[in-house]
Amino acid sequence: MQSLRRLSFLWKLNGNKTLNLGLRLPGSFMIYRPNYYFSQSSTDIVEEEISDSFEAFINVGLDKMRVSRYQDAIKVFQRSLQKEAQSAKENPDTTSFIHLQIANCLLQLKIPSQAIEILEKGFDLKPKGNILIADYHRAFGQAYLAEEQYDKALSHFEKAIETLKSLQDIDHAMSEIALINNDMGLLYLKQNKFSEAQNCIQESLSQYQLSKEIDNLELAKIYENQGLLFHQQKEYKKAIDSFKKGLETIRKTEREHEVPLTAELLWRIGGSYKQLNEEERTLQYFNDAWRIFHEIFGEENRIIVDFLIEYAELLSTKNKVERAIQYYKEVITILTTSEESSQKLLRVLELLNNLLIKNKKFQDAEKYLQIQITMLLHEKGPESFNLLSPYINMATILMDSKPKEALTLSWRFQGNRFSFVFISDYCDSII
Repeated sequence: MQSLRRLSFLWKLNGNKTLNLGLRLPGSFMIYRPNYYFSQSSTDIVEEEISDSFEAFINVGLDKMRVSRYQDAIKVFQRSLQKEAQSAKENPDTTSFIHLQIANCLLQLKIPSQAIEILEKGFDLKPKGNILIADYHRAFGQAYLAEEQYDKALSHFEKAIETLKSLQDIDHAMSEIALINNDMGLLYLKQNKFSEAQNCIQESLSQYQLSKEIDNLELAKIYENQGLLFHQQKEYKKAIDSFKKGLETIRKTEREHEVPLTAELLWRIGGSYKQLNEEERTLQYFNDAWRIFHEIFGEENRIIVDFLIEYAELLSTKNKVERAIQYYKEVITILTTSEESSQKLLRVLELLNNLLIKNKKFQDAEKYLQIQITMLLHEKGPESFNLLSPYINMATILMDSKPKEALTLSWRFQGNRFSFVFISDYCDSII
């Protein structure tokens, strides 16, 4: 999950009234405001209770973000834009700020293309404050990073740093630049540029530890990226040490069970133990991660698709087949309506079909094999070698009930010459 931005600036409302907002995401931000605004327990306030207060709408939206209720937060922010349409024209920085928060929610929900659209709308309003401008560039960078548009992401991260260097508040600039260096470390890590990633992450850690504005959740995110770097370099024990430092840092907030990053770090630790073939520890950490993810997100599993795939793979090896099948099916439902790569969906279909066939669940297997084959025909074409395995699997499960259909399988799916010969020979050998 992307670590989102920290925001701190003076937001002018209603003439002389001001509201000082300090925002850290995900789930890690603190909202500084007068006591007469809503407290952190205000997330269940109904709209009628806040309908007369524009700033209260904003605060409720921020509170919902703090507890990871991103879809609810988007609804509140959208309602605030509708409510104050005229005021927004007079105060574009306010509207720009709201657009930025909607984009942050969309990034957390793994919808980066929509986040970019919202960011473009907000940035077109020409926000004036350098902190807000820097936050926009950082959010753009994170969105393009999620889209794997690395050149654009790097350009925006560099613009954010350049903007922050113009600030008079040196301490704030240093802490923000440290966090952007951490983002850049992740960018290089995704491109397997380990030397550049290490330089950025180490610089980020050194800068942030010297800063007077330390947020323990942001520091934990730096430790996470350091762990990811060690993991990709196959230094799994060092990776585990870094991930555990991240967990220890989160515990200082006394909110460890409310923060998705806690579950993410537990998942990372489990993944490193998996590479060390420590099966019991792997399962323990994955189970702990799932427990916290589920407490925070409930049935909204779209945010944790990658974790669910790994978790299902692990469960399938531990004789927990029904749960593994359930999670694979949930992931397939999510991926068919998401912006995720079709390659990820094809991989999950293959994992599910192999598991279903292995456990003789042929009726389900036939259904999901049809989906897999149809996708491959569309994505790769009828001559693709990738079709061979699902064709053979389909022929295997049809042999008992529909032997003639198994023999003529190739013609049912637009024909594939080499696999038809292979399947025909295979079927002849077992009739």
